[in-house]
Amino acid sequence: MTGVAGELSPSLLLDDVETFETQLEKESSVAVVGPPFAGREAVLDHAQSVLDADRVQLTCDTDVEQLTSRLGDGPLVVDHCQQLYRRQIGGFEKLEKVLNALARTDATVVTGWNSYAWSYLDAVHAIEDTFESVELRSLSTSELTEFVRSQTTARPTFSNDQRDESVLTSVEVTWRDRTVSVPALDSAALKHRLRSSIDPEEAVFSRLNLLASGNPGVALAVYRQLSDEEIRPSDIELPSVELDHESAFSLYTILAGETIDWRVLQDRFGDNVDRVLSPLIKQGIVTVADDETVSLTPRGVPVATETTERRQIL
Repeated sequence: MTGVAGELSPSLLLDDVETFETQLEKESSVAVVGPPFAGREAVLDHAQSVLDADRVQLTCDTDVEQLTSRLGDGPLVVDHCQQLYRRQIGGFEKLEKVLNALARTDATVVTGWNSYAWSYLDAVHAIEDTFESVELRSLSTSELTEFVRSQTTARPTFSNDQRDESVLTSVEVTWRDRTVSVPALDSAALKHRLRSSIDPEEAVFSRLNLLASGNPGVALAVYRQLSDEEIRPSDIELPSVELDHESAFSLYTILAGETIDWRVLQDRFGDNVDRVLSPLIKQGIVTVADDETVSLTPRGVPVATETTERRQIL
């Protein structure tokens, strides 16, 4: 799974890029931590260029011995380090081998980590003790707007959502033995009328940023699926699906791994794996490749994040 680059840069994605630059000069192990599609790859691109380093992108079936043998050969950039563990018996062997190898090297090694996997590993394995870490930040609405515009050529018109209702309604008032209808303001309609006075393009990108939680890759993917002619705030929607506990846990597992082997889910859910994944595939939250790897889609990130946080899955 690739990240998002384009017009993104470390100065935009990191709160303190100077600290990151200093870390690159220390000949230490550095961790770049961020959610899927949030621009982690762009920060690693920068590190690779500054260090003139080799690059390794881990996959579901990476040979960890080949990775550890390269850790002493000079600067190295390693992405998708969440592939180094599995939540099962013996699932930390690859991670422990890499951590031990890092402890023996003096070369600068810059690693990229999924933030959900990082949080879990720090809770159970104190992984942050090994690295100098930097975390990607969420973009503001203006920053995200500029990024999305730089990556798209279509220039649609923007319109506010229209509702024909009056801002006046009526309420029943009873006094003694008589009930009468009197006019009153409809607060919901009034709020909508006030919101409709906002610049429609601003309203669209404000809603886009809200649903994407400042994640540029998610926002760009959602925006690209909108009409090229006219966009309203209500056009920006994300997949919605009701999940049982097994499906919710599988979604968290995919969120933390970004791409995982189908067999990992099969080991966890057995014959239920098709039933567990079916609603996620139908809603476009995950995809399944020909090599039987299951990947989270950009539009699936907010769904997976909300599900994980609401159910307090770790």
